[in-house]
Amino acid sequence: DSKFGHLELRLEEKVEGESNDQLPAGKFGIGRDTLGNFLSGYKEPESNGYIVGELPEAMYKDVNIIPCVACSSLYNKIQEVNFWMTSKGAASAIHRDAFDAINCLLSGRKEWFFMDSHYNDEVYVVHRAKYELGGLSLVNPRAVDLEQFPKFAEVKYAFLTVNPGDCLYIPSGYYHQVKSPGGRNMAVSVLFSKMPRNVQLNTCTDGQERSKPLAGAGVYLPYPGTGVMRMGTLDLEFLRTLVNNFTLHHDDRLNEQVLQNVLADLQAPAEGYESSEETSAEEASMRLETADRVFRILNTEKKSWLSVAELDALPVSTWLEAVLNLEPVDISNTYDFEYSIVSATAIMDSVDEFFESKTDIGRSEWIKLYTQSAGGSEYIGLKVFNDINPEKRETLSEEEFREGMSDILQRFES
Repeated sequence: DSKFGHLELRLEEKVEGESNDQLPAGKFGIGRDTLGNFLSGYKEPESNGYIVGELPEAMYKDVNIIPCVACSSLYNKIQEVNFWMTSKGAASAIHRDAFDAINCLLSGRKEWFFMDSHYNDEVYVVHRAKYELGGLSLVNPRAVDLEQFPKFAEVKYAFLTVNPGDCLYIPSGYYHQVKSPGGRNMAVSVLFSKMPRNVQLNTCTDGQERSKPLAGAGVYLPYPGTGVMRMGTLDLEFLRTLVNNFTLHHDDRLNEQVLQNVLADLQAPAEGYESSEETSAEEASMRLETADRVFRILNTEKKSWLSVAELDALPVSTWLEAVLNLEPVDISNTYDFEYSIVSATAIMDSVDEFFESKTDIGRSEWIKLYTQSAGGSEYIGLKVFNDINPEKRETLSEEEFREGMSDILQRFES
């Protein structure tokens, strides 16, 4: 705790997809906690928190990469590194991930159910984007409804148990569901950027170190332990391959117009999800701005067009900057996540009911109202009250409170 307790991590609910469970709140609101605060209460029976997020870079030196990866080119092609920790059981939904991964268990036990990637229809995956390799199944694995999802009965699965010290390779797009029964459960998952199918993993030679610390690896998106997270960012190598393919199909010349075509393809819906609506003027304008911005990043020599050879010569850092400028940061990776899931309507309905019998509201009364009636956290509740009340008074009149809330409500989900 004294060494890493200040580091911030993402929180999710222990049993993924349980609609009756409120999302867990930590020191910095819903979905974000410090490791120290999490450890102080994660074993309590009422705890619903499950750390599922990027491993802070300060902890890299305490994690070793297994030999088959440490001695291969994959050691320098790691997209992100995730950390998983819970107690008293957790369970995921049936899903598939966009990245090849190696998941290593540090403590506890994990039970894995695997279903082949060709079972798209049978697992009823929510799949709306053309290149979306990740996705969630609509089937509840804890209470399978075969009347609603009859094809699920056709799915054949493999089951295995992973114990401490075991590492498991999970191919991208492969359906799985994971349970973490029992007490403390910790794992580290290493995600790779577009793993080549012909990659040579067993390249360790006699006398060579059999494993290497994560601290020396090439991680494209290391997480410093505070601030904006980058979990789920677009695969750098996938973007490079897609841009190269479009460039080759346009006489080996990449410019802003070709990049607009790349963006349109990235945003295209999956088969069966096509929309009859045309691209709006606002969407077209945003696509143009993004294409111009990304081309300026790639075009370090300020040329009118770029060839595939020139694109291949660009360093990883340039491609990474392009990736981070291509799409907005997922709000769940920011400190504003809670504002996106707490309803402004629910807040004001509870406020209206409160003022039916009161003429003023105290700090503790508001926090209780916000957490119990609107489903928010104490952290954001206190922040809202202080934003309304910079003088730090303990009580506000109804008029003062409503006037202050009129602007702040715009932050919340409408």
